[in-house]
Amino acid sequence: MDRTTGTTLFAFAASFLFVGCPSPSAPWAAARLELSLREKPQDPWLIGEAEHSLQEDAGSQVIAVIGRIEAGDADPFEKNRSAFLLTDVFEDTHGADSNHDPSTCPFCKRRAENAAKAYVTMVDSQQQPYPVSAADLLALRKGDRVVVEGQATWDEELEMIRINGSKIFIER
Repeated sequence: MDRTTGTTLFAFAASFLFVGCPSPSAPWAAARLELSLREKPQDPWLIGEAEHSLQEDAGSQVIAVIGRIEAGDADPFEKNRSAFLLTDVFEDTHGADSNHDPSTCPFCKRRAENAAKAYVTMVDSQQQPYPVSAADLLALRKGDRVVVEGQATWDEELEMIRINGSKIFIER
């Protein structure tokens, strides 16, 4: 190999090292920035509190709720839609041990199964969902604790809150 070919190959390889391959979430980087909050909203409602208010009001409200992305043994994320299931958070009154895992604790699992839930769809400025999983869109994981702001209504058929989320704060 001559010196020119070696230099060209080195430059080509270095371009991948410094620039990198495009990330699969790169097309959604602008949407992620638009939807993400840098600071946690003040005094978000528990899902159960919001549920009670929306059932009484029978309309829609702009709210902020706190919850955990959780659906028991099922996947909480839709595959080709920016939607997920959010479960009410509760204080762990018996797991003071730092090694306590609520996902394997039978008492915590039962509480989570009976907790209030919300169906969240993260939407764009035209109130349309993104055609990608919220996990990919926002780098979310099952078990993440989040605060979602958006327009909420009570869905009688699902027996839970539906939220068109316009902003999200991820607690990490």
